[in-house]
Amino acid sequence: MSLVARLRHVFTHNLGLKSLALVLATLAFLYSHGEQDHEATFVVPVEYLFPADLVPLNDDPLPEQVVIVASGTRTQLARVQERQLRYVVDLEKAEPGTTEYSFRQPPSSFPERVRISTVSPAMIRFVFDEQARRTVAVQLRVRGDLPAGFIETSRRVEPAEVVLAGARSELKGLAAISTTPLRLKSLAQGFDGELALDTTGLHLLPDSATSVGVRLEVKEVQAVREFGVVPVALAKGLSDQVGLVVDPTAALVTLRGPVPVLDGLRSENLRVEVGGPAARLPAEGGEASVRWGPGPRPEGDLGVVVRIEHPRAQRVQVMSVEPETILLRGAGSSPDEGGDGPPPAPVEDEQ
Repeated sequence: MSLVARLRHVFTHNLGLKSLALVLATLAFLYSHGEQDHEATFVVPVEYLFPADLVPLNDDPLPEQVVIVASGTRTQLARVQERQLRYVVDLEKAEPGTTEYSFRQPPSSFPERVRISTVSPAMIRFVFDEQARRTVAVQLRVRGDLPAGFIETSRRVEPAEVVLAGARSELKGLAAISTTPLRLKSLAQGFDGELALDTTGLHLLPDSATSVGVRLEVKEVQAVREFGVVPVALAKGLSDQVGLVVDPTAALVTLRGPVPVLDGLRSENLRVEVGGPAARLPAEGGEASVRWGPGPRPEGDLGVVVRIEHPRAQRVQVMSVEPETILLRGAGSSPDEGGDGPPPAPVEDEQ
């Protein structure tokens, strides 16, 4: 028998039995491979059931999920993934004090044959206290100082008392609760709004008060300041009159207004201005006396006003101008001999 014939005989003789043996060997391999242990990681959400009459005192956030590393066959682990696993931490029957709960016990619907290797976190500790309600006063807490030149005129907190519900041990000796700090530095316009209560260190129930209304009123401090060597000049329309001069050329101006505005002014921001209709000017070689007075310049006549270069100039009142009378001299006139001349430059009052 040739070699080819012998090989054909080997492969074709009892072909049915040989095929069956191959199938059984394959199934045995697959079965043994499937029975080997494997590991898988599962993230299981946590649900908490708290007692209705107690307050949890845990400061750290409670875990919302637990990570489990489990071992088992591929088939068993696949079944775990198909199930809606959940830890239900039932604390409804807990009593005041400390209670522990272990996550090492399998979550609901966890297959019995799957073994838990590690779990994180493994345990959590709860501290409970009895509930209490207490009415306490509210104190406004402020930080820093008002802007320069402002003073507080009134403050109001509404309501003046609030009801807090929480742990009995924390509320027992509590007489008042403060607001979160109100920073005064930027309150040039005062404050009218809500401020949260500072509940640091307190474990309160959701029905506790969390904020109050606060109204803080402020006003600017008024002061009087003197500014020396303020230039005296002709108003537009008169300044082009040839030979027309003013005497004196500098004056002392006293102003009243808010401290922040006065603090921002210097003599160069002020100008004493003589103006009016040109027809009222002195004739050539003559002179005219123009008197300063509070209020606007008289219509149709010569007058003296003080110009203030400041965004809030309207808040400033001119108290006096020294000298009150300004002389206008036409072309060809000369000052009297032995005249007083312009006043000396006074020292600015810093009060």
